[in-house]
Parts: sequence; C-alpha cells; structure tokens
Amino acid sequence: MNYPSVTQVLKPFADFSPVPPEVLDAAAERGQEVHRLCHLHAKGLWVDEVAPECAGYFASFQGWFDAYVERVWLVEERLVCEVLGFTGEPDLVVTLRGDARPSVWDLKTPRASAPTWRVQVSAYRYLARKAGYDILRMGCLRLSPTGGAPILEEYTQTVERDFAVFLSALNCWRFFHDRD
Repeated sequence: MNYPSVTQVLKPFADFSPVPPEVLDAAAERGQEVHRLCHLHAKGLWVDEVAPECAGYFASFQGWFDAYVERVWLVEERLVCEVLGFTGEPDLVVTLRGDARPSVWDLKTPRASAPTWRVQVSAYRYLARKAGYDILRMGCLRLSPTGGAPILEEYTQTVERDFAVFLSALNCWRFFHDRD
C-alpha cells in the first residue's frame, strides 16, 4: 500500500506563498543539508566538509546533542502505521540525560515556528509509540543559524489535541486523494 507521509498530509496547511521562490529553494536546500549533517553526527558517523551557510546550524545541533543526548534510538527511519494508513520519518528518537524514556525531536532551521510543527511531531510520536517506543516527550529543536543554543519547543502538553488535528488532516487527504 502506498500510504501518505506526515509531510504530504500537512502540506496544504504550510503556506509559503509570501516567500520568493528563489529564497524558498535556497532555504530548502540548506535545510536538507543541515539535516544530513545532523543525522550523520547523531549516528556517530564521519561528517564531511560543512558549507558556510550550514555551519552555524550544525554547530547549534552538535552543542545540544553532545550536551543533552544520552542514547539514540532512531535517526530518520521510516515508520509505518498500517491501521491508520500513514508513514513518517522522525528526525530523532533519543533519550535525553535525566529522562527515563525516549523523546521525539524534529530538527528545524526556520527562524520562526509554524503551527503545523506541533501536529507533525504528534504524528511522529504516534508512529514511534506504534513501533514500540514509550515516548515521554516530543517537540522541535529550532537550530540557531549563528551556532548558538537552539530553541527547544516542547509540545508534549498538547499532544492529544495536536494528533486529533493530524487525524482530521489525514481524513481530508484521503477524501481528496483516494478516489474509488
């Protein structure tokens, strides 16, 4: 079965129309490269040369990761829920120092947060729990472009409401894409 990803389901609710296409394309490329570098570091793999436009974001991640992550469970692995019919790739399922259970964290490079992030991470939490991880917390890690401390946005308190919103979006996606 070809299930939609969390990102596909939420795409209609992410409005980038005010952003010029060339700025959006450059930000998307930078974001993909930052994610690649961060994932390599989280997996304990060798990190090749870091482009200047990614260096601050990567340093921001490295500082946080090295200081706060105790154990890595998953790094950008595809998870599937066949019951509800969707997939997703959480950036990180890790146990933070001082926590008894793992958390789900999504890496972000925009300077401002977006309302879809909470909904996105709630779906990743659901998938991680279905995969057997007893998730304690969830949120986004907004990396600093200058290499400073990232902003940790935790959404654990609103997870039930956020996941209900995701299910509504998933049902809408099915209605408009699954024509029998």
